[in-house]
Amino acid sequence: PIAQIIYVAPDSNNSSTTLGIGGFFDYNLVPNAPGATDVYGFGGDAEIASVNVKVAGTSVSTSGLGLNGGAFYKYFLFKSDTALRFDADLHVGLFDKYTETGLKFLAGIQTYF
Repeated sequence: PIAQIIYVAPDSNNSSTTLGIGGFFDYNLVPNAPGATDVYGFGGDAEIASVNVKVAGTSVSTSGLGLNGGAFYKYFLFKSDTALRFDADLHVGLFDKYTETGLKFLAGIQTYF
């Protein structure tokens, strides 16, 4: 499962708040075996999201579906269960009031338990 809260506010007249929940999948091109250092492959995710966007002081609220798909790379730190993860995805947002498309680059920490 995925849960996300995103808030971006470059200044007081422009901001974006996203709340979403969904699921993801990964397809590893190399085995993700204990002791592996590098794992890469393809994956994707889908979220149902509620978005509030404020541009030039005018707010618009909408809801819809966010879809992402692309490639990932995981580097496991010290052969542990924790990895640095990098994703490069194609993003499509299908919302009530607008549609968005673009490339999405992500970096984060992933832990297996």
